[in-house]
Amino acid sequence: MSRPATVQPAILLALEKHHILSPNDLQKSLSVNKTTIYRALEKLVESGKICKQVFRDDQLMYELRDSHHDHLVCETCGKVEAISCVTNTPHKIKDFAVNHHHTTLFGTCSNCRH
Repeated sequence: MSRPATVQPAILLALEKHHILSPNDLQKSLSVNKTTIYRALEKLVESGKICKQVFRDDQLMYELRDSHHDHLVCETCGKVEAISCVTNTPHKIKDFAVNHHHTTLFGTCSNCRH
């Protein structure tokens, strides 16, 4: 059985290659049991290396946290596309210090519109 610490580098490499993946995607591509995947993902989230997103249908998705970007999500086919940041993040709102944000724009991709 693999330990979460030994799976973490493989998860990071998979996210570098594919941008955003679900735990099921990672489990299939890495051939590791589900418990190990979830434990490794939580450790990577706690360390700040990755973040988790929920775009639709309560499905958790994970991505690297080192590059800031926003997302376009097609409500028809579920495609998720990373785009350059379209929102200027203020450093402070009232007494709240902002350190990052996640902007997700929902709509219909060009393939689904045709």
